[in-house]
Amino acid sequence: MSIYLTKQAIEPSAKRVSPTGSSGPVRRILANAKQRWQQRQMVMALQQLDDRLLADIGINRGEIPRVVAGLNPQELRMRPIARTPRNADQNDYMFLQTA
Repeated sequence: MSIYLTKQAIEPSAKRVSPTGSSGPVRRILANAKQRWQQRQMVMALQQLDDRLLADIGINRGEIPRVVAGLNPQELRMRPIARTPRNADQNDYMFLQTA
């Protein structure tokens, strides 16, 4: 009996029913829409990279959709940490103005 209580304490009930009872399908629809949006964003971000950077990552430009389709939701949340060229140009322009 103590094992059962411990298991219940570690794994609380997975099914939580909402008052409306319709949150399950709605959540799945919203989660799928969010995942598709994240996939499109990742494809656009990878396609903006030049071929040399893609080769460093280990993928070709034609493989981008296949690679992105295989990413899990945590990987789809990744964002590049480097500045975009547009931001770099603005910063360079401000630097040149002050110089």
